[in-house]
Amino acid sequence: FITSLALFASRVLQGEAGLSFVLTASAIIGAVLAVWVRAEESDRPRVWIGLLAVTIPLLLTFSLGSHAGAVQGSAWAVAADFLHLAGAAAWAGGLALLALVLVWARRSGKDAGTSGVTGVLLYFSILASLAVFIIIGTGLFSSLVELPDLSSLISTAYGRVLLLKLGLVALALMIAFVNNRVIQSRTEQLNDPQAQHSLRRRVTGEAIISMGILLIVAALVQTPAPRPLSDPVAGFAPQLPFNTLTQADDLFIHLKVTPNEVGENEFWVHLYHSDASPIGDVQLVRLSFENVRSQLGRSQIDLASSGLDVFEQSGANLSQSGEWDVEVYIRRRGQDDVVGRMTVEVRATAGESGASDPWGNPIPGLPPLVVAGAALAFLGAIPAIWGRPLRRAGRFATPMTLAGDLALFLGLTMLVGGVVGFYLQERLTPSFVPRTAESIAAGETLYMENCAVCHGEDGRGDGPLGLTLQPPPAVLQAHVPLHMDDEIHGFITNGFPNTAMRPFEGELTSEEIWHIVNFLRDRYGEFALEEGP
Repeated sequence: FITSLALFASRVLQGEAGLSFVLTASAIIGAVLAVWVRAEESDRPRVWIGLLAVTIPLLLTFSLGSHAGAVQGSAWAVAADFLHLAGAAAWAGGLALLALVLVWARRSGKDAGTSGVTGVLLYFSILASLAVFIIIGTGLFSSLVELPDLSSLISTAYGRVLLLKLGLVALALMIAFVNNRVIQSRTEQLNDPQAQHSLRRRVTGEAIISMGILLIVAALVQTPAPRPLSDPVAGFAPQLPFNTLTQADDLFIHLKVTPNEVGENEFWVHLYHSDASPIGDVQLVRLSFENVRSQLGRSQIDLASSGLDVFEQSGANLSQSGEWDVEVYIRRRGQDDVVGRMTVEVRATAGESGASDPWGNPIPGLPPLVVAGAALAFLGAIPAIWGRPLRRAGRFATPMTLAGDLALFLGLTMLVGGVVGFYLQERLTPSFVPRTAESIAAGETLYMENCAVCHGEDGRGDGPLGLTLQPPPAVLQAHVPLHMDDEIHGFITNGFPNTAMRPFEGELTSEEIWHIVNFLRDRYGEFALEEGP
């Protein structure tokens, strides 16, 4: 209860709406507390249940409004966040009350070794150890959801605040470990005044540190999480940029949008002739955006030259998912202006309403089987570790223990199976093949068998079938240096939009396509734009 108050006080940082929320919650809780103070001794347990009934919805509301509510698989992330807060409430809030109990015992002439106080200490020790187990498990889960990689702990503000929180948690856990050992194995020593004083001091210190952790949590929930914007595709690779092609007068216009999501994007335009001849002096390349379904107005952005007839700029012109009409206006010295039109399909982000599956995988960097197995094993470990206290549950002890053992077995089986399957997939379908002489030779053979008929043996787009296509195949001598290896791999795998280039997925393996990429890179040069997307 105390912890929920501290957590929800952070809502004040969010302005008038947050302040109104806190005042409303405080009025409700204050009313319950007033009832508790006026209640008879025998009725106070019911009031505690009432306080619990108020606190749980408050904690759940906090989780629903946290970072966890704006990710893919938000239902799982919110549940984990709620369990994390509940564990923190049981631990930190219980510590504050335990410190008050020990002070009350000392002032009332009762020492920590009396049966009543000892019982409180023993029960809280069990509760706190279970709460810490839940905090560690759910905290690890939430970190994997919010952090795209380990380096984000240092390179982002969210990661640095999280590190500060983890440091205080580690300090509190060391004190908690000492307290737990004293209470569980040396309760007879609590009759000693010096031991009682040391215990009170350690419990008070642990409670103070836990309150500091809550203050850091209040800052953490206000810090943007550095989670990746893109949802991984099969094979756990990042989404490729959106690419499309159109022809306007004598120019072919290749537009690339990275990462092609709502918000900030990098816009990249390559202008060329089909025979790779000079296109003239380009003075202006301007993109205009208009949403197909919503009246959002028209926005524009001017691109800057990056050399090699490539123009790029970043901007937040795509403010909503769905189809956008994009107009490319090109002004060249001494020539007529050119206008090209194309449609861009913008992917929805996980935080957009209705954009994500609340029951999907919240950690897309890991196979779903691994995530589900780890969660099941975590739950199954609780009855296994806390079997002795659970046996006090009477007739429910045996079913709980059996259910825990079954969950632990199934979870570990799923976890091992998921890890092995992921490893085999990575081994059998490599995401990258090193550029060796053998790979280049294999790529040349595959290119001649599958690509030369359109692109030509020398990559000039003059293959026998390519001469009949409109638009003509790309001149690889000019195009390969403008694209990164994974993009070229994606073009071969999925085909290229608005052209006759078909997808080779199913005809060639991923490894064979990487051989072709290595051959093209070896023959036509490295990626030429150092600042390219």
